[in-house]
Amino acid sequence: MHVVVDPWMVPHITLLPPFTFDWTLDGSVGAVRAFHVRPTGCPNHTSPWCEATSPRDLLFAAGLMTSSATNPNELSAWGFLVEHATSIAPNRGMLRVVDAARTWESRTKGLFSERLAMGVAALLLWRSFNVVHIADLAPFLGVAIQQRGSAFDRVSAQFLGLHGELRPDFICLTPQLEAVLAESKGAIGPPAAVKKVARDRAKRQLQNVAPRGVPLRQTEGRLTFASTFRAESETCRPAQDTGAAVVDPPDGDDVLSVPVTADDITIHAYSKVLNFVGLGRAGMFLRRGWRPLLREPSVPFEFAGERMVLLAQIGDLQLGMIQGVATGLLNGAYEGVAMRVQEELKQSPLARGEVDDVPGLRLALPNGLVLFSANP
Repeated sequence: MHVVVDPWMVPHITLLPPFTFDWTLDGSVGAVRAFHVRPTGCPNHTSPWCEATSPRDLLFAAGLMTSSATNPNELSAWGFLVEHATSIAPNRGMLRVVDAARTWESRTKGLFSERLAMGVAALLLWRSFNVVHIADLAPFLGVAIQQRGSAFDRVSAQFLGLHGELRPDFICLTPQLEAVLAESKGAIGPPAAVKKVARDRAKRQLQNVAPRGVPLRQTEGRLTFASTFRAESETCRPAQDTGAAVVDPPDGDDVLSVPVTADDITIHAYSKVLNFVGLGRAGMFLRRGWRPLLREPSVPFEFAGERMVLLAQIGDLQLGMIQGVATGLLNGAYEGVAMRVQEELKQSPLARGEVDDVPGLRLALPNGLVLFSANP
């Protein structure tokens, strides 16, 4: 990957060498595969369906989700993508992993399936569950725990465990600026490979937490995703094939009230993106409220009729952000950023998913990120 523009106005950013990586994330991994989605207790999704995606898009989403918003220049997500680009079977049809994955050492197998499952959860949240921004919950929970006099000031360590095991992975934001909590689990094997104890734990993780400062969506505001991946040579019924079980669990006790705003979620979600493309320092400045961070490009770049800030090049693919979104995010005040960004997204056909058959378009996300080929 190579950061192809230097849009940042902070002088010492320009002294940092770009993260350069010549690696192909297109070609055979761009062929479409399918997996089953099996919802339970979801009022707006009452029937199973088949979701189409490519290993490229899945790996890209997994990389975004495993990138931290708060650790500048943490590039381990790319190590995962490089290591496992060939771990998804090349067969067309159903999404499968290579047969060798079943014999991997248990820790390697667990890390691979958990991270790939995060990609599945992200794609479903973006495409089917009306989510725009996905941020890690852990930083907000950490701040809440450290607040003296909070309801769980003294009992939090015992309740959460030393590493906060009983909290969900993500806090998301919808176009209506409502929060959605999401937890992902993954395993290699049939649906039962994600054990009942893990599924129950995922529900508890969601039921333990409630955001304070942004309303939780009334329906499908808490979602668990249990994704399982079958091996390429396995023969199984459709109900046992690769898929994601999505559950909207009953409300819990909301023991942990986490202070967070729509602006916080938006900022942290884009900080994950910046870290993913080697610009974690800029993400840090973004979270700290340093503005402006973005220069007006001397030569505007356009794709599908929309102006873009070109962030990175990954082999023959390019990653861009809709310019209005980037400007509203990186040059405007911290307060009100969620609304500003959402207004820009509403104006973008790419972000709304209303652009079809555009040569070179690979993936357009509702947050304004666009992945496209430099050689359509």
